[in-house]
Amino acid sequence: MSDHGTNAGWHSGCRCELCVEAHNSYNRDYYARKVAEDPEFTVKIRAASAKWKSENPEKVKDYAKRFYQQHPEKSPNWRKANPAKFKIIKRRADLKKKFSLTLEEYDDILQNQGGGCAICGGVDKGGRSLAVDHNHITGEIRGLLCTNCNRAVERLDNVENWCVKALTYLGGSK
Repeated sequence: MSDHGTNAGWHSGCRCELCVEAHNSYNRDYYARKVAEDPEFTVKIRAASAKWKSENPEKVKDYAKRFYQQHPEKSPNWRKANPAKFKIIKRRADLKKKFSLTLEEYDDILQNQGGGCAICGGVDKGGRSLAVDHNHITGEIRGLLCTNCNRAVERLDNVENWCVKALTYLGGSK
């Protein structure tokens, strides 16, 4: 039986996408179990890491140097020198992390709703991107909204009968 695509595959030297994901998944599960067993586990790991770093400053410096050579876009100096590129990289990472959405998918949604807010059709002032409106229970993406519409929808989602109360209030103030 092959260890390919398993954590054992990782330990045997395979660095394919399947084995890397299996290894990362194993590590997430391992740390989740450890934290469940001992709530102080994270604190202990951080303390041990800080101790090792203080005892091995040259190794830390060498690691950082190699890391930034392999990932120049993560270097603070690169970010300062390339703010426009960094903004795109950060936006791409945020969309993926928060909504499992690619920048291309975001652009497709924006194009499908006419290039503006799904409710009012407007765009945010100051060049801000439209917010990704989603169901907080299911995670389903409903559309892209400007700041004002997003806040209004958030209020509708979070306050029971808000719409009825608001209409009653507005009707009573004639």
